[in-house]
Amino acid sequence: MQNSNDLAGERARTSADRTHSFVFSGIWQIAYFGDSHPLARALLNNWTASAIVTLQSGAPLTITAGQDRNFDGNANDRADLIGDPKLDSGRPREELIELWFDTAAFALPAVGADGSAPRSVVDGPGIRNVDLGVFRDVRLGGRASLQFRMEATNVFNMVNLTNPGTNLGAPATFAKIRSTRAGFDMRRIQLGTRFSF
Repeated sequence: MQNSNDLAGERARTSADRTHSFVFSGIWQIAYFGDSHPLARALLNNWTASAIVTLQSGAPLTITAGQDRNFDGNANDRADLIGDPKLDSGRPREELIELWFDTAAFALPAVGADGSAPRSVVDGPGIRNVDLGVFRDVRLGGRASLQFRMEATNVFNMVNLTNPGTNLGAPATFAKIRSTRAGFDMRRIQLGTRFSF
């Protein structure tokens, strides 16, 4: 909180807000080639595909001054908003990680004053991830069967970026992204078999 005497100035989206959040999970089992040619039945039946798709917009970020400009004893003052911080999100990734938002849109507040930038003034990077599994069951007679499995996390190898620096007083990291988000590693594929009897 920048100023405990100005609660109206703290009204904004919560830091846990996500404007858009989409999660899809589905399973598709192929077992409907019963009337087809025996070779088609053997090749196309008994496959199962499963997927989990996660698409989520970024978290709201608050831009801080990095100094106690209003002399209240706390160094969590916000910066002044003097322009539009939004930049084109369709720029090449090299440009995005070096300048996620327009730094010229922020300035230090006057000495003794609160910063004019509202809380949650810019959004950080979103999340995109697809996990995929493909399974094939082969019946061996009786109750015995063999399942071949291929499972891939982040199958399209999408990079999920962490939030940029939001401290105006730290120009080396301000508006820059320096790492990827934990929990969304590069593509991993594992193969396996399971014998059931």
